Amino acid sequence: MRGLLFSSMAIFLWTTSAWPQSSASVSIGPAPWTPPPGQHDRITPLEKHMGFLSKRITLALKAGKITKDQAKALRKKVTAVYESEQDAYRENGHRKLTESQEKKAYEVLNEAAQAVDAVLGAP
Repeated sequence: MRGLLFSSMAIFLWTTSAWPQSSASVSIGPAPWTPPPGQHDRITPLEKHMGFLSKRITLALKAGKITKDQAKALRKKVTAVYESEQDAYRENGHRKLTESQEKKAYEVLNEAAQAVDAVLGAP
């Protein structure tokens, strides 16, 4: 009985290590981070506004309502707001902007949104 247990254990170990692994199942680097269930709502209203505006810029560009240079300038404004939020994260450890920073960010985004809405029409 003991010999049977030992030999079946040796066969199991040999088979699990001897077979070549498929390259499809090998992952390089850490798995992508996904939020725990119920925490997907941590997207700030400012981030939602940036995402919506980015989609509107792309829509206006594809429709031919704005040029690539205009789209680039508008995206630069959205990127500046995103970077200010990232800077706040580096300073504070959280993404919360101060009231004055948030007010300025919304002013910049609203200005860009008005420019897009002028060519596309209000959503």
